[in-house]
Amino acid sequence: MKVILFGLSGSGKSTVGTLLKKRYEFPVLEADDDVELRYNGVWPAEEHLIDASFEETNLRVLEMQHVFYITSWLEKDRIREFSARGFQIILLVASLEELLRRRQARDGAYPPALVQRAKKNYRIFRDTIQEPMISPLFALTLDMLKTSPEQAVQRILDLLQSPE
Repeated sequence: MKVILFGLSGSGKSTVGTLLKKRYEFPVLEADDDVELRYNGVWPAEEHLIDASFEETNLRVLEMQHVFYITSWLEKDRIREFSARGFQIILLVASLEELLRRRQARDGAYPPALVQRAKKNYRIFRDTIQEPMISPLFALTLDMLKTSPEQAVQRILDLLQSPE
């Protein structure tokens, strides 16, 4: 089983992933954790280091046969490649306002520069997932404003247990 839980920071990926981990016994890999692991527990300030770490993790995950991969970012080509290699891509979405609210509740106050970066990333993310060649590649899209983590887990389990 090869599954990707994909959504921006604050969309509920880690919460849903934790609940799913209790139900399934297969490797769970969080891209963000992998970044911090590479840099001794510290999130790098340089964007190119983050991008390089995500790319290394993506390449490693592409070769895995059984994995539950949690990530906040995939380029269009990577989405296509993961889909072509049999990954079920589950998309978690929420409004920008809700994502910012959740991130502030989790991480504390956000300086204006980080809010601007989050807004830019949100626009790029929305453009990516709505592209006509990309949107059909998602096996399931969950609006996390209308779906509780427990409901999300049930929908994902239903998807994973359905015959292909």
